[in-house]
Amino acid sequence: MQPIMFAGTLTLLLLLPGPRGHAQGTSSQPDLLPGARIRVTTSAPARRVTGTLIGVEGDSLRLAVGTRDTVGVPVSAVTRLEESRGRRANYTKGALIGGGVGLALGLGVGLLVDFGRSLGCESPSCTSNLGEALAIGGLAGAGVGGGVGALLAGAFPKERWQSAARPGRSVGLGLRLRF
Repeated sequence: MQPIMFAGTLTLLLLLPGPRGHAQGTSSQPDLLPGARIRVTTSAPARRVTGTLIGVEGDSLRLAVGTRDTVGVPVSAVTRLEESRGRRANYTKGALIGGGVGLALGLGVGLLVDFGRSLGCESPSCTSNLGEALAIGGLAGAGVGGGVGALLAGAFPKERWQSAARPGRSVGLGLRLRF
């Protein structure tokens, strides 16, 4: 009874489809559906077109570019096809870049403030405290710069792209076994 049960389970597992993109005869790249935002790079003429996919008509991709324009791109001229995965703001990167720029500017301002303080003073009671001026200027600059950098990163999110299979392009055949 054990070998029959094992053979039946194995047959059932082989017939069940795997997760999307891993079933037999499909690619790991997503299928493009009308309404998807895509970016197409062509070889002749060399250009990049970004728009919303209307559909595949014969041997060309139909894209809505802007509000009223539509463009047909021959599939044979497509060298790269990518689908948008949405926009994402990288607040951490913006804060780090802004903080670095703010730190440099703050150190410069601290240096100038200390230099200006010591210029007009000739009495022995005037002491220059360069370390304090640099610390205050650097910390204040880094804090303000980091905040501004994070806000700018949120205001200008970056679009993420994933490669997609060209329509009509052949894909490899694979076999998946699970035990």
